Amino acid sequence: MALRFENIPDLTNDPFADVSEQIKDIEPLCFDKGEDNTFVACFRRYLAACGENYPYWLLMAASGAAFRLQIHYAGWRLVSLDAACGMNLLPELYETFGHELMERWICASRERHEAVKFEILDHLREGRPVIGLGLDGYARYGLVTGIRPGGILIAQDYSLSFYPHPVSEEMVWCYFLSQKDKKKKSPDEKALFIKGFQNAIKMAKLERVHGYYLGQTAYDYWYATLVNPQHHDPMSQDWRAQERNEGNYQLLKDLLHARTQAARFCREAAIAFPECETFALACASCYDGIGEEIRPFFERRIVRPASHIGIGRPWTLRERRLQAKALRRIADIEMRLLPLLEATLNTLKG
Repeated sequence: MALRFENIPDLTNDPFADVSEQIKDIEPLCFDKGEDNTFVACFRRYLAACGENYPYWLLMAASGAAFRLQIHYAGWRLVSLDAACGMNLLPELYETFGHELMERWICASRERHEAVKFEILDHLREGRPVIGLGLDGYARYGLVTGIRPGGILIAQDYSLSFYPHPVSEEMVWCYFLSQKDKKKKSPDEKALFIKGFQNAIKMAKLERVHGYYLGQTAYDYWYATLVNPQHHDPMSQDWRAQERNEGNYQLLKDLLHARTQAARFCREAAIAFPECETFALACASCYDGIGEEIRPFFERRIVRPASHIGIGRPWTLRERRLQAKALRRIADIEMRLLPLLEATLNTLKG
């Protein structure tokens, strides 16, 4: 039988045949390090590679992620957690640090993926990693830190924290390219704290953006759907029911993480700027109170991931109502926070 060579790639015309670049000393991405917002964690490492070092909690505030709560109008969709969906946090964050954002949506297109590799290579040669969504096949962010002969992109992400691995090219949603605007200076500490409190106030006042509920409207929707037995059947094996089970767990987990970072941000503001200490610490106390409301639901396993809900351990309507009541109390705390946040901002701005 004659040998067939149709599926063997022609490396003689491969522009990446002899290309090899690798950025070293990128801090590993790990969930157990307190950096659970995968985009903000990646952005911190991207800035560090550019010679700009900022703490994670400050970037959580400067991006607005520490203060955002948004829920998709069609249920507790996991996409609600994405930094680039709904109230998109990315463009303004890049602009704050004087970087221009250029999104390259791939959406499993081989042609688009091959085309963007030239731009990624330029970033790598300049020592700048590229943030990507879906590099490991999951809906979370990671970093492209290298490229090997043949155009094989190398990722560093949460899947294999200490082991760079080939990008799952057929699963990538988007790459976020960028370049520094040389006309813009990096923000100083005070400007970032002001930006953080401005974000907190903005997120508290928003009600809906592009099919997502935000702020108090999100709390109202979450409460109403939790206490409504017709919203979905938690015991169903339908993918929609499973996503809602997982979505509720991830939303509450994300809310706890975000408000924990918000509390840290407010305490740091009180230290850095004594003139706003009273108001900033009051804000921190409120955010700590939100954490105290949420933690027992995980400690007592009232709220669990979808994989832990089943016949042996169903998610009951009583448990959902307990969570709904806690959300009402949290929403009240957020409402009391608004005048404190405004007072802190006004004092900070002088």
